[in-house]
Formats: sequence, C-alpha cells, structure tokens
Amino acid sequence: MVNLKKFENKILIFIFIFAILSLSIVPVLARENNSVTIHLSDFSKGETISNRKLKLWKISDEFIKGNLNEKLRDLENISESDLDNKYENRITDPSDSDGIINISNLSDGTYYVREVLNGSEKIHIYSFFIFLPLSDSESKDIFPKSTGDNPPDTPPDTPPGNPPGNPPEVEFIKVSEEGIRLKDTVFEIYENSPDGIKKVPIKDNNYDVNGGLDELFATDENGEIHIKNLPAGNYIFREIKAPDGYKILERDTYFEFNGRDKKVLRVTNKKEDHKDGYRFIKIDGETKMPLKGATFKVTRKVDDRYLAVKRGQEEYTVVSDDSGNFSVDELEYGKYYLWEIKAPEGYKLLNGYVEFDVEKDSSFNKIEIENERDVAYISPNSPPNSKTPGEIPKTGDITLIVLTISGIVLSLVGLSLIKKDTSK
Repeated sequence: MVNLKKFENKILIFIFIFAILSLSIVPVLARENNSVTIHLSDFSKGETISNRKLKLWKISDEFIKGNLNEKLRDLENISESDLDNKYENRITDPSDSDGIINISNLSDGTYYVREVLNGSEKIHIYSFFIFLPLSDSESKDIFPKSTGDNPPDTPPDTPPGNPPGNPPEVEFIKVSEEGIRLKDTVFEIYENSPDGIKKVPIKDNNYDVNGGLDELFATDENGEIHIKNLPAGNYIFREIKAPDGYKILERDTYFEFNGRDKKVLRVTNKKEDHKDGYRFIKIDGETKMPLKGATFKVTRKVDDRYLAVKRGQEEYTVVSDDSGNFSVDELEYGKYYLWEIKAPEGYKLLNGYVEFDVEKDSSFNKIEIENERDVAYISPNSPPNSKTPGEIPKTGDITLIVLTISGIVLSLVGLSLIKKDTSK
C-alpha cells in the first residue's frame, strides 16, 4: 500500500526545486534575449556590403562614463588581441546581399563594435557602441556611419538606449507629414498622476523640484526638445502653439517614462489647409426655444448667382438637431450663404439668406437664426374639422347655424299647432 503522506512530501519537494530553478533560469534567459539588426549602407565607392562581419566586445559600464567620442578613440587604439584578452567577445554572421546583419541573444550591457577586416581590406564603417537593453519604444535597427562620410562628431548611429553615466532624458521630435523637422512648436509638460494632472517643475530643461511651473518649451532648429532627469512616471506633452503654416493634430501626447532609459517621442503636425467651419442654432423668434428639423442649403455667391456647395456629388445641406444646433465644417476660407429650404414644423420659411464668413478659428463662432410661427398652420395630428383656439367662424358657417336654429324653432311651432288641433 502506497504511503500517501510520503508521496505528498515528495511532490512538494519537487515543486519547491522546480520553482527555485525557474527563478534562477528565467532571469538569465531574459537577459540573453536582446536582439538588434545592423544595416550596412552602400556609399557607392565600389565596395560591397555583403559578406562583412562585425566583432562585439562587452565592455565595462564604468569604462564608458564620460565623453563617448573620447572613449571610442581610446578603444580604436587598442589591438583586437588585447581587446579579446580583456573583454568577452563574439563575431557576427556575414552580412547578406542587402548588407543586413541580425544579432540575437545579447545580454544587457554596453558593447563596443568594430568591423572584422581580412588582410588589406579597407574599413567600411566606423566603430560604434550599443547600449542594452532597449525599451519597447526604441528602434532595434542600427545604421552605422560609413567611411564614405566625414568622421562623425558624435558616436555614429548608436541606438537610443541611455549610455551609462548619462542623465536619463526625454527627446521630443516634431515633424511634418512629409517628415520635415519643425521648429518653434511650443509645449508645456504635465505629470499625469493619480492625484490629477499638474505642471512639472523645470529649470534649464532639467527636472527640478525648485524649478518654475510656467516654463514653455519650443522645438529647436532640429525640431527637438530635450528634458532631462524626469522621475519615473506618466507625463503629457501639451502643444499650445503649432509652427507657422501648420495646425495641431493631437494637442496632448501621453507617455510613460521609466526614469532610466532614453525616451524618444515623434509627433506629427499637419499643414494648414485654410479650412474651417461655423456653428448655428435655430430658435423660436418669440420664446427663444430651440427648433429642430430646419434644413439649409450651403451656397457661395458667384457674380449674381448663389451656387450650391457640393460634397461629393451631393449638394451640401445641414439640419438642426433636437437642441436646434447645426454646423458646417471643412469649408475653404471665404463668404458663404445659408438658404432655408425646409422650415421647422409649424414655422414659416426664412425670407432671404444667412451670411457668414469662414476664416481661421471661425468654428468657435455661433449665429442664432430665428423663425416666425405660422399662425395658419394646423398640426397633422389635430382631429378633422378642428379649429384653432380663438378662430372666428367663417360666413358660411354662420348661415348654417342660423338655418339650423330656424329649423328647430319652426319644428317646435308645428308640433305645438298639431297638439292644439287634436285637443279640440
């Protein structure tokens, strides 16, 4: 007979050992799960971009602190064998016909990358750094600087992971729909906390608890804003002024910052198309109550004629809703005229047009349009032959009443005479 108590104890021991191993192995696996893609560019010098290899050395994070350009130059003066003796290293697979090298299973850390040369082969790219891990918002595609260009003043095309020893920052980039960098876009920055939305204290583009709460930020010549040392949290970049000739698509840009890795945000502005709208409300001329169901045609004046504005193949018409409100939108700047083609039930059509001008921000304007009640109107829900209260009967109606009363009187007189004859 199986001893259930011993069996249960063995199961518990097995589960405990499995849990310990899982906790030990999973973090190791996670640290080895970084991957990047290197894109070797063809700079038209007759050099091939295929079958090229790179070598990576995992260097100390302490070594990288300070000026990165100086650190690159220091490492370039060290021989490959000396680097091999000092740092863990690996060589990539050869680049494919498109000059692409995929590198996977990289642990977290800082890597120095150099091209592997064969004999008298000339160097194709400048050496560069890779900082891991990358956040979800950061690109895993790297485009090293080729020797066909001038030597870079900054580390060439290093991924946006924040280098060790550098303060964490948020980089905000404003571009047009065509990808052109836009300067002079003005922003405020807010913290989106559980306690509500509040301004972030900033001094000299750095988070500072003693900084001002009324600071504005404008994108520079490269369309960029850099805010450093933000604590981890949720934030909002709020656009308050678009560059000249552009309009705001999304006023608020929400983002989460972990306080450690560099955060890059890219937001688009749309060119002003010189279109806007106008708002209206339809009301009773006496009571000022809103009126629904008024239908208007939108027109423009050409010479002495009023021509209907078209939306597709249809004439542009608008109808007042239950609150009497209606609006026109996406109209080119200029003068327009509304013509009422159907009045609210029980009201007269307007005599003439309603004139309005579409211009920048005209969609914030509103015009009240009054209608006069039609006193001769009879609701289709009224019973047949019903009269409007207080209505005076017509002449034909009076004649009929007089004849009816006369007939009744003559009938009563006749009945009275008949009774007298029969009583004799």
